[in-house]
Amino acid sequence: MGDERLAREFLLGMGGEDAEARFAGDEEFRLLVQAVERDLIDEYAAGSMEPGERSSFAGYLALHPRAAERLAFARSLVRSRTRRRLWPWAVAAAALLAGFWPAESGVLAVALTPGGLRSGGDSVQRVRLAPEHRIVRLVLATEGAVTATLRFVDSGANVWSGQVTDGSVSIPAAKLAAGDHLLTVRDSRGEEIADYTFRVEHSSGVPNGA
Repeated sequence: MGDERLAREFLLGMGGEDAEARFAGDEEFRLLVQAVERDLIDEYAAGSMEPGERSSFAGYLALHPRAAERLAFARSLVRSRTRRRLWPWAVAAAALLAGFWPAESGVLAVALTPGGLRSGGDSVQRVRLAPEHRIVRLVLATEGAVTATLRFVDSGANVWSGQVTDGSVSIPAAKLAAGDHLLTVRDSRGEEIADYTFRVEHSSGVPNGA
């Protein structure tokens, strides 16, 4: 049996003592398990997992809160790909707006794509913070957004919430820890209309906040 298959069966509770022993004593196998876990989360979120495996993996998610948080992150990407309430031109408009936003000392302006995926690719959009950045202005591509809530994916903690002003939100850089974040925006009725996912990266000298 290949190591990838063994890792998959380990996560689905079917690996037996051999897989448990490998996980306990083999660092490379543990790293493989983490990679396979991400694949399983994507399959679960997309609904492409076989019923038996889906039931087994649901049990794993119930026992591992961080994996469940990653599932919420993956589901947000799936929803954003299929959402129909976004105007097609809004993504390009957000990028244009960020590019021409008046320069302000200490402010980093970033245009976000709904779902956080780069056009034509699968990499999460990145927000790179430098020591001089005090405020991060996230320019959104969603019509009708009124309020927004930001969560840190690994812990599920609420990082920030507030108003959407002129199609953007401004968040203190000190609140943004390195890692994946999920920004949910709502309309005037409080209904969720879009998710944005992005990964914060810190250059040297930036405190790891949040």
